Amino acid sequence: MIRVPKWRNSKGSITALSAALAGVLVLLGVGFFFFCLYMDAQKETKNAIDAGTLNVGKKALDDPFELIPPVGDKGCFFDVTSDGIKNDITDCNGKMNLRRVNRMWAEAMLFKINAMGADADGTSDKGDTNASQALTDCKDISDSLAGKLTDENKLHDYFTEIAKLNSVRMIGQSATVDPIPGSGWQTAQMKKEGESNVVLGGSSGNFFPPPGFTWNSNNLTATTRNPQPQGSSGITFLKGYHPIDLGGDQYWQVPFLFDEKPHMVARSDFESDKTGPSGWDKPVPNAFSAEGKASQTGKPSEKATSWVLTNPRQTFKASIPTGFVHIKIEDPKVQYFFLPHVGGPFLPVGFLDSTYGFTPSFPTVTSPAPIGGVLCASTTIDLGLGGDTTGRSVDELLFGYPGSNIANLEDNLLSRCNQMISKPGVTISKSALHNALSNVENIAFLAGGVTQDFYLYSPDGEHIKCRTLALAITEAPWLAAVSGNDPDGSEKSYSESQGPGAIFTGEAVPDPTCTVVEPAAPGIPCGEEIYKVQDFWQSGTGYNHCLGQVRCQRATDCYTVSIAVETVI
Repeated sequence: MIRVPKWRNSKGSITALSAALAGVLVLLGVGFFFFCLYMDAQKETKNAIDAGTLNVGKKALDDPFELIPPVGDKGCFFDVTSDGIKNDITDCNGKMNLRRVNRMWAEAMLFKINAMGADADGTSDKGDTNASQALTDCKDISDSLAGKLTDENKLHDYFTEIAKLNSVRMIGQSATVDPIPGSGWQTAQMKKEGESNVVLGGSSGNFFPPPGFTWNSNNLTATTRNPQPQGSSGITFLKGYHPIDLGGDQYWQVPFLFDEKPHMVARSDFESDKTGPSGWDKPVPNAFSAEGKASQTGKPSEKATSWVLTNPRQTFKASIPTGFVHIKIEDPKVQYFFLPHVGGPFLPVGFLDSTYGFTPSFPTVTSPAPIGGVLCASTTIDLGLGGDTTGRSVDELLFGYPGSNIANLEDNLLSRCNQMISKPGVTISKSALHNALSNVENIAFLAGGVTQDFYLYSPDGEHIKCRTLALAITEAPWLAAVSGNDPDGSEKSYSESQGPGAIFTGEAVPDPTCTVVEPAAPGIPCGEEIYKVQDFWQSGTGYNHCLGQVRCQRATDCYTVSIAVETVI
């Protein structure tokens, strides 16, 4: 038997082992290489799908839209089909999209609030009907928009537009990214009870509702982002995916957290919010999922699903941008009252009543017997009229004398003016309202007899002006088409207020058997003027752009005392 040396046997074993180990290392290396290729291919696919999905979220804000005509059915919402806040109707393109849908819901809400305020004031008429019609139209537009946003076929192009720009060369040099139709394309309603992108009034919820309307603070919220982003302090938003109940009707908002960028979200968060808010049959979504694949003919494909929460990052104010208030200053009236017998009372002499204007006038008026005075055949008085109207602004004509209900008119006007403002953070104060009504140019138009009709409106979504129609349409051209619209409420009379006027003189002619004792001679004071103002408010919802009308009646009451005594012969 031949024995092999031990050292030769050991050496052969080591060689075989080394060869086997080398083979394993090569296999591991090749496997690791392909694993890296697979991981890179998966990563590239995921990045491409994420990019496409994020583009879906961004494009969904603007591209799917419902067209709203400028007039006719649903035309009441045309003035919020703009991303601007300058109340410039030429900026409106009639497209209602996800970015603007909260503006539309908020405007419909204001129509309802104005109708409810009129109901409480006892002046409702067509307002309730118009507010209901606006809500019906708003739902129709919103439902149709929701349908377009949940139609995956409309979203595929947004996905492909960006996804195809991402490299997936690990799949193959000619690999492409395409959407996978089906269950991977879904929508969700995320961030329920979070803030929408619509604010009320200025800072700290400075909302001025019409008199008689009480706002439920549960419909409002501060930003729900934590920590609060810069610029959100003190701002009050309408709640999103929260039923805003007004008189049994529900109004809605879509949550868009303040200044939050569109971003990818976890599948678990998306899946938990796929059910819409209770009560909203066809909620408008704010989150989308997309599924796609990267593939090349003859090679394995990679697929992925992503989820995005969108946000326009644009805040609007609840407003009726093309709303206006019509102010009518009627011809002032002069009314005459004489004392027919001792002990009164004063009696009106209606056939002597007339009107005066907005410049001084000095009529001489003669009252015949038996109302010319006690035992007087007649009394001739020399008046000075216009002391309450000459040089007076619209503000002074409306609010010249304090009265118990004048505050209600002021509150109604303040509420409507703030609804005209579109710029977030801007609030019209009482002083700003009175400053607008005090426009000095209107004094000249009244004095010159040019017009007695004026309009309150906002030309830029930030300020309030009161001007004649001819001047108003130069900076708010939309007024030309709507200024003739009447309010849809009934007119309410506010209690009359008054103040002392001038003392006037006169001359009495006694009965043949009498002698005048008061006044004793011409030029002696024999009467007093009383200035009066009565304002009428006709409420408007704003559905037809008219938010209301003020009718101002001013009068001068002239009380004459002429007394004669019987002459003893």
